[in-house]
Amino acid sequence: MRYLIATFFVLVMSFQSAAAEEWQIARHLFYEIQYTDENADELESIKSQLTSFHDSFCKSAGIDSEVVDSSDIKIELHPRDSRTVRVGYVSMVGGVYNNNGRRGYRGTIRMPGPAAYDGTRKSTSGHSKNRDFFDKLLIHEVSPLYLQLLAYSADSLFRGPSWFIQGVEEYFAVFHSTKYWRTKGYRVYHQRLAAKPETIDTDFGLNIRDPYNDGFIIFNFIREEFGEDAIFRLIKSTEKSFGKRLRSATQVEFADFARRFDTWKIKITQ
Repeated sequence: MRYLIATFFVLVMSFQSAAAEEWQIARHLFYEIQYTDENADELESIKSQLTSFHDSFCKSAGIDSEVVDSSDIKIELHPRDSRTVRVGYVSMVGGVYNNNGRRGYRGTIRMPGPAAYDGTRKSTSGHSKNRDFFDKLLIHEVSPLYLQLLAYSADSLFRGPSWFIQGVEEYFAVFHSTKYWRTKGYRVYHQRLAAKPETIDTDFGLNIRDPYNDGFIIFNFIREEFGEDAIFRLIKSTEKSFGKRLRSATQVEFADFARRFDTWKIKITQ
């Protein structure tokens, strides 16, 4: 009896949630964007951001847009009172598939729409979960399709330790999203590292505690020390071990990599 009552309650709540969330649909690039009235005024801004990232990534990676154009991504922008997702919970489920002989990426992103990001909460990086945070989060969630298809285009696989996967996605979400993140927002990661310098060390290898925030720091370092091309070389490398891929991309041995990172870490946290 308790099971039946609980099941009935879930069904009723799901029905009410579906009724409250009257979806509208817009198509842009290879995205199907689902949204409600609450986020309707933000639609053009979101489209513009997706286009800007698409153009920025393809140009920087030196690829034609056809490498990713066979993708099929649904983005669900839920209202702030959604029972499906909440600020702090975002999901991206998908993977590479064959689309009439061409590789594409098919997936679904579920996240609160920008109206839900009112700045009343803090992220693990220390940044407010405000409208700027939504911009970065959106690009973090769409970046896997670009990264995986870029690797495939070079006969490689997008793989590596957790800090590599999450860190490089965070890197592109910061430096290839909005002017705010490229010029100001990225500093929050440096401030976090200054407050907790022990979160990354090179005492015996590269020791990273937080794959998102610390992973971003490593890629920020690679960008400044070896250039962004080194990041693309790392993604496209066909070396079997990650250590060899990192060595090939940066053209230095790990001891030199670690020494230069430790020097850079001191510089950005002083």
